[in-house]
Amino acid sequence: MTSSKSISVAGAGSIGCFVGGMLRAGGHPVSLLARPRLIEDIARHGLKVTSFEGIEHRLTPAEIKLSDDPAAIFAGADIILVTVKSDDTAEIADLIARHAAKNAVIVSLQNGTGNVSVLRDAL
Repeated sequence: MTSSKSISVAGAGSIGCFVGGMLRAGGHPVSLLARPRLIEDIARHGLKVTSFEGIEHRLTPAEIKLSDDPAAIFAGADIILVTVKSDDTAEIADLIARHAAKNAVIVSLQNGTGNVSVLRDAL
């Protein structure tokens, strides 16, 4: 089953790449906000997503949109998954507030108890 909902991941670290990669492997359009080094690595080698249960997906560079520009990643996103470290929540919330559609659904996939309120206050 595929979805026409556009999903952006704010923070393409281990969790962001795993969740984004699994969603993309499931047929969903996914964009990752990533650091230039990670963008270069995925552009060169693709993205391999594995799990302890034996799941393995290999995504080509063309299968996933990557950018270090929040405007390019958040504009037009229907759903934004926040996977940054807690210390970076306020900064990413500000970027989302400036670049995302007002009706975008924001989901925190972070550790910590105060992240949702930081996101809610900024948005």
